[in-house]
Amino acid sequence: MKPIYITLFVIIALVSCNNNETKGAYKQKSVGNINALQILITDELWNDSVGEEIRNYFAAPTEGLPQEEPLFSINQMDPSTFSGFIKSNRLFLHVTIGEEDNYTLVTDPYARPQKGAIITAKTEESLLKLIVENQKEIINAYNNSEIKERQRRTA
Repeated sequence: MKPIYITLFVIIALVSCNNNETKGAYKQKSVGNINALQILITDELWNDSVGEEIRNYFAAPTEGLPQEEPLFSINQMDPSTFSGFIKSNRLFLHVTIGEEDNYTLVTDPYARPQKGAIITAKTEESLLKLIVENQKEIINAYNNSEIKERQRRTA
């Protein structure tokens, strides 16, 4: 009877260790105040028309409030310094000049829960176009993420 129990235990142990869902799944907990947005953009782009366009949409006044408050509290930093603990901010927007025009909305890339948007373009004009075209989708994704976080904190 002992060999049967040992064999059964070994089989269960091997099957349970082969769970692909949990491999590499640990991500640190995200941090940040509600509606705090980390903008990853170079100083040159931030102080130019690209930064102005980002501020127009993401720091626009929130509708329906008695006093003027921005949609998001934004903090700008150079993408080269985006490492370590800073990667765990709950919301981020990464805007950069690259080899192709691309916009991506990502979920939990570095921490949980986390929502980010990555906008890459060949020129500043292309960056502006991508920001204008996708700002509503990005803001909606951020707002939905923040509603879930507020509900989680309240619960």
